[in-house]
Amino acid sequence: MSHGSQPADERRARSRRRRALALLLPLILLAASCASDAPQTTLDPKGPISQSIDDLWNGVAQVAHSNLSPKNGFYYKADTKRYDFDPDAAAALLDEAGWVMGDDGVREKDGTKLAFTCTTITGDQARRPIAELAQQMLKDVGIDMQLAEAPVASILEAMTNGAMDASLFNWTYGDTPEPDPYSTLHSQGGNNFCRFKNERMDELIEQGTEIVDPMERLPIYHEIQDLFCEEVPCLYLQFDEWMNPFAARVKGLPENPLLGDEVYYAAHEMWLED
Repeated sequence: MSHGSQPADERRARSRRRRALALLLPLILLAASCASDAPQTTLDPKGPISQSIDDLWNGVAQVAHSNLSPKNGFYYKADTKRYDFDPDAAAALLDEAGWVMGDDGVREKDGTKLAFTCTTITGDQARRPIAELAQQMLKDVGIDMQLAEAPVASILEAMTNGAMDASLFNWTYGDTPEPDPYSTLHSQGGNNFCRFKNERMDELIEQGTEIVDPMERLPIYHEIQDLFCEEVPCLYLQFDEWMNPFAARVKGLPENPLLGDEVYYAAHEMWLED
């Protein structure tokens, strides 16, 4: 389309009018790799961490309440178990489990300090502030989370081998129309870094891959989300909201796409409005 007949100032004005297409894409995962020497507790820090997601991301992220993105409207279960921000309750759980607060502000049980290391990707300025927030909130209840950095390849290798306590990084499962979590939640899953092993979860995941009818699959994936939220094998913290800006005169954009790729796959259906 030629713009020769349009004054330059009008074209610039049009170019400044934008439509932001919101996508809920990767999610943040704090995955405990269950290293053999890591202290084990019953505390779930999801509540205090997730409550501050909006503060860190200026409202362009949604708190994750299950392993599926809210964008996955069909399979997503909105009424799963949730964990409120309650440091006093967290402290009470730790007291009940026998973790006694030490003079140094770190809890201890049977001579073992309640401490672990969370490793983030080297130079990752997006995830590091979340790790620092988690560190402070855990410190408030007597848990010492040290921070470290490493290249992503080293993190993946260490998590796979169970040689790292925890890590904080992007994950892309849960934002597509296919809800199958085999790789992350099945006991034989290749990316099951937290060594989660639950017979019922394995059974449900296998059932879900054997059924084609979405309506028959629906209760399976609802139960998977409920079980995940009850067991909390790892922490899905948030779904980032990514904005893809388009000029207002671009028409035919897909509605509520799950992935950025969907926008460009539909390019043949778009047009420019004069």
